[in-house]
Amino acid sequence: MTNIIKNRNTPPAVLGSFLDQLFPQNVTTLLNETFWGLDVPKGAPVAPVNIRETADDYELELAAPGLQKSDFHLKIEGDTLTITYAPQEDLRSETSQSGQNRDNTQPRWVRREFARQAFQRHFELGNTIDRDRISARYESGILYLSLPKKESLRPIARQIDIH
Repeated sequence: MTNIIKNRNTPPAVLGSFLDQLFPQNVTTLLNETFWGLDVPKGAPVAPVNIRETADDYELELAAPGLQKSDFHLKIEGDTLTITYAPQEDLRSETSQSGQNRDNTQPRWVRREFARQAFQRHFELGNTIDRDRISARYESGILYLSLPKKESLRPIARQIDIH
């Protein structure tokens, strides 16, 4: 019977370092939680996000029902896109100790089971996004962002004629 001797001086291969050698930026960026906006501390309010890649751009959908488009603040600093929502004080909840409104013209809350909570999401853009052409719209409780790819990174297709 033959004995198999293992070399114990060789460290095991690390998946991340192997991927880094094959794909220096692409895979590590995709595995980065900040790239996908998943670096939010536990317990913090989070607006769920869907991200889809097409040939021309990345499409980001952020679910935030009940808000207005003017409630959002979108900002790009360096390579980071930040989406912020901070609720304004609701003056309709202001009542006196007797439960009546101070000016008796506004209705008061009888029961209030939900409240809009502030949130902030960060997304790393990297060098593949054309920042000048980013667009956003808010419709039916979803904030849609189009993050166009730079022209040089789009796949080029053309018909080749046979002579």
